[in-house]
Parts: sequence; structure tokens; C-alpha cells
Amino acid sequence: MHGPNGISEMRCGFCGLPGVKGRPLLGGLGVMICGDCAREAARSFDEGTETATAAFEAHTEEELVRMLRGVTGQRPQLERFQRDLVTYMRSRGTSWGSIGEGLGVTRQSAWERFRHVDGQ
Repeated sequence: MHGPNGISEMRCGFCGLPGVKGRPLLGGLGVMICGDCAREAARSFDEGTETATAAFEAHTEEELVRMLRGVTGQRPQLERFQRDLVTYMRSRGTSWGSIGEGLGVTRQSAWERFRHVDGQ
């Protein structure tokens, strides 16, 4: 399966930093993570602490705005991953009905949104 066009377009879903040469990203199902965040998560799991579970109440409004901006910034990355996955599925002969099922929409809606991928 081919990935999105260039790693510089991808960002860590945890810290928001872009993937660049020397700071690669690892991903799955549309979410990317950098090495620093992966090591921090592994350390937290090893220590038995909970990661990313801080209550929203513990954050200032400015922190919440920054978090919202980061989450919103992930949308283009997720849309690219979704398009790449649909492109790959169509190259394998997956039906529009199955793709629609995966997207939670009808076959027709899936085709209307992604019909351009058949020519790639």
C-alpha cells in the first residue's frame, strides 16, 4: 500500500510535530506517532501510569484551545489515509458496497466520494 505523498505532510497525533528526516513517524489506521512520544508512552505503560487520560478540567482554556487546534489539524492527515486505503482496496478489487460498509455509508455514497480513485 502506498502512503501519503511525503512524510513531511504527516504529523504525530500526540505532540503535533511533523515527521521529517531524522524524526520518522510510525502509524496505523490513520494515526501517527513519533519516536519521542512512543518512548514516553512505553515508559508510562511500564510504570503503570495512565497516558492521555488527564481530565479536561485540569487544563486551562488556552491549553484546551491548543488541543482542539491539534485535533482539528489531524483531519487532513486522516482524510489522506482514508483516500489511500480506499485506493488500495479498489486496486485489490474490493467492491463499493464493502467500502461503503467500512465508511458507514451506502455503496452509492462511497462511490460518489471516491470514484476518482479507480483511475489511479
